[in-house]
Amino acid sequence: MASPEEVDHFDCGGISAPTFTPFCPYWDDICCLWNGSLADQFIDELAAAGYDFDGEARDGSKDYFFQHLATLKKELKHQTPRSNKTKAQAQQQADDQYKVTLAKNHVQRCQKTICEEKLITPDHIIWEALLQLLIAIQTEGQSSDEIENEERDLYHIWFWAWHSKQVMELLKYIDSH
Repeated sequence: MASPEEVDHFDCGGISAPTFTPFCPYWDDICCLWNGSLADQFIDELAAAGYDFDGEARDGSKDYFFQHLATLKKELKHQTPRSNKTKAQAQQQADDQYKVTLAKNHVQRCQKTICEEKLITPDHIIWEALLQLLIAIQTEGQSSDEIENEERDLYHIWFWAWHSKQVMELLKYIDSH
């Protein structure tokens, strides 16, 4: 993994760009220039293999790279044992997270179903756009505000840079139908 010093030196032009061998993203700021350079290299490799990554396709692919880096960071964090947790506590946390994931998947499936059913209505263009939004944000864009557990309610709020108040309002609009 890249250190803050390496990233700072890179940002100032002091060292060359990161490489995939070894793969060392900077986890503290997923969208930093360092990781942007990794994304560019990844896209360049795919382009060299014959895939078309010009213009919007390149920008979209870079955003996609960042999203997956964030997901990978989260997964690594969940798998890193904490010294102050017992094995049972770590297992309980993993079980709770699994329940949250199942709930998020269920919510998104329900939202997609709502949008798909509305595609035959006169305002189908709006519902098609909402469906595309759901596809774009995947379950990472879902917050599991209230997931019931036998012992307590769990509240998980995810603050994503691209998850705006307007997106929340659109998701609430879908849920209201």
